[in-house]
Amino acid sequence: MKKSFAIMASAALVLTGCHNHDEDHHHEDAHSHNSVQVVNCNSGVELFAESSELEEGEECLLTAYFTSLDNFKPSEGTEAVLSYKGTDGVQLVEGEYLRPGVFHFEFVPGADEGVLQNIVFCGITFDCTGASHEHYPAANVVTFGKEQSWMVDFATETVTSDLLGDVINTVGQVSSTQSEERSVVARASGVVSFAGTAMLPGMTVRKGDPLFHISTEGMSDSNMEVRFSTAKAEYERASDEYKRKQDLSRDNIVSKAELSQARSAYMSAKAEYDNLEKYFRGGAFSAIADIDGYVDEVYVSNGDFVEAGQKLACISRNRRLMITAKVPSRYAAELGHIKDAVLKNAEGHSFRLADVNGRLVAVGRSVSASSPMIPVTFETDNSLGAVPGCFVDVCVVTASEHPVLTVASGAIVEESGNYFVYKQLNPELYQKVQVSTGASDGIRVEIRSGLKEGETVVTKGAVILKLAQSAGTLDAHSGHVH
Repeated sequence: MKKSFAIMASAALVLTGCHNHDEDHHHEDAHSHNSVQVVNCNSGVELFAESSELEEGEECLLTAYFTSLDNFKPSEGTEAVLSYKGTDGVQLVEGEYLRPGVFHFEFVPGADEGVLQNIVFCGITFDCTGASHEHYPAANVVTFGKEQSWMVDFATETVTSDLLGDVINTVGQVSSTQSEERSVVARASGVVSFAGTAMLPGMTVRKGDPLFHISTEGMSDSNMEVRFSTAKAEYERASDEYKRKQDLSRDNIVSKAELSQARSAYMSAKAEYDNLEKYFRGGAFSAIADIDGYVDEVYVSNGDFVEAGQKLACISRNRRLMITAKVPSRYAAELGHIKDAVLKNAEGHSFRLADVNGRLVAVGRSVSASSPMIPVTFETDNSLGAVPGCFVDVCVVTASEHPVLTVASGAIVEESGNYFVYKQLNPELYQKVQVSTGASDGIRVEIRSGLKEGETVVTKGAVILKLAQSAGTLDAHSGHVH
């Protein structure tokens, strides 16, 4: 409900932009038979320009709109120059900067044919010799001005052919990768206690943090205080002996073999002492985190008796995820030709494998009597926004040799069980067109009829165009914000 309200509010905003009557008058003039429009793209910037009536020797007004195609917002820049054929040949006129992306050019044209030459904006040259006198159908057409589109989340794309392939829709369960998990185990038998006030799933830990203490006090088979004292004494003795042999070796009093033997004894004693000193503190063994991460699971409670080697907890980095999808066995023949997958998280956002640095890991080779499903496993990074244990929608996409027309799923508008897109006639004029759809992977949708390759459709903002058309209050160019 909140989302619908937000869309309606955005539409109301763009439908009720303020107007300047003088400029509206120019826009009305632009639809006369001698007015022209220019549409051109260069270096990621779109030019849309329209003029008032071109009459030789009469002052003319041309309005130019520059849009950055990476975000469909007004391009930055405050200078633009128009080259045109005047009464005295080719001439230049500087544009009047009105606001970001919008310029006015006032000039006196010469001959009616081929008046406009080019516009240079931010070092980018736009050819204007192809200016046209376009006449568009009135049926199912809505005007949505450039400045209206800049105010909302808006985008278009060209209809292309794509190898969409067959799409298998299923569900996958998320788990951590084995390389991203570390088990915390007891290094001695004894009574376990939490190092902090609590040990709960989801808590963040740092490498080296003590997580549990294991007390061996009273254990008949182990006196850790004695072991620790003995290891410390042996380490100190071996260290002194190694240093003494090093001094004697410089005077050639001991052989290299004796020095090497002393060094080996020292390194062995040091390893034993370091291990006990790291894990045996305050009369108890400590179980520490080996990696930065979070507590995935806790397997013991305060006061439990544990055996040496018993798993106490699991720590996960949660940087990489495994997603195991279960695919019906009837698709077994197609699973050898998987080319991609689309994953949809709980928020409804769809990601291709490339979007989440993902890859296909394994495809099951058999099914069981209890589950006639084939496991298909993918590995991704965690930009997917999922957590181990949850489920995500998965579209398994297999390879195809037959290209089909596709559009972004955001281009499709459903209405009473029928599907429509808004086809761009020019950068401010759109026609509602019914289409027949086919397969979809959640990101792209097959178009079986209603569009041709090379046509341009709205991929973001189609719902707002629908609301604008339903309102029925938009006149041509009413969307220009002044």
